[in-house]
Amino acid sequence: MAPTLSEEDQRALQQFVISDEDALEGAVRHFKLRGQLKHDFLSAFTALIDREFEQGRFRILLGFHKVESILSSHLGILWQRCQISRQNGGDIKVCELSDTLHEAFTRVGFHRLISIQDDAQSALNLFQKEISAQE
Repeated sequence: MAPTLSEEDQRALQQFVISDEDALEGAVRHFKLRGQLKHDFLSAFTALIDREFEQGRFRILLGFHKVESILSSHLGILWQRCQISRQNGGDIKVCELSDTLHEAFTRVGFHRLISIQDDAQSALNLFQKEISAQE
């Protein structure tokens, strides 16, 4: 049984997650995010990723097309979860960053740690290559 999120985390996710869907026949979980990802999103974001891990889902795509800003603390959590994902044969990729966010990710060197793709299809293609290589 999937772990449940607190009511507070559920409310935050409703505010910040546009959609979540399975991709590549369920091999990748794709979340499309929006808004200004500030402190009220951190707990919900962490719980969301951890819930996916507890369900055995270690390939996650985060779409940032409608994200206006993100706190540096979120990048730390994202990097930690990315490491856990990779230790379990998966990965976390991000896509569709605005120019401002892409510049911020690059400025702090985050692009060296995590895969940043222009669009979801490019990220899914990379996941597909990785899945094929593991088979």
